Amino acid sequence: MAGAAAFPEVEAALRPLREKLELSVESVDRRIEALERYAERARAADEALAGVGRTLGTALAPVVGALNLGEVLLSGPADLLDGALRTAALQTLTDRTMPATAAVLRLRMATLDEDVVLAGAAVLVLAAQLGVS
Repeated sequence: MAGAAAFPEVEAALRPLREKLELSVESVDRRIEALERYAERARAADEALAGVGRTLGTALAPVVGALNLGEVLLSGPADLLDGALRTAALQTLTDRTMPATAAVLRLRMATLDEDVVLAGAAVLVLAAQLGVS
């Protein structure tokens, strides 16, 4: 700013503001870099979960096709299962089953608590050991 040099008072008043602005810009740059690193880790996690979903779909496809299932229920932590994993599993199931089965196939998350599998196992133990059902 050539005009500010002509007025030393203006230059003196602007100096602290420029320093604060530079600090703010550096802080924003650091935050942007941190967000970019986080986004890259999130993409890598989604890719890994999609790989697991493809493996799950490959393993389930013969069972779904043989039993002509219309629905498969996933139970577990929704933050892991619902998203890239479920999408990739459904796509793989659709690709690996007959069109008539794939057209009506649903792969959805359980609406029950995450401990539903543990509760089911406890019921089986009670039934087997105590005859309680």
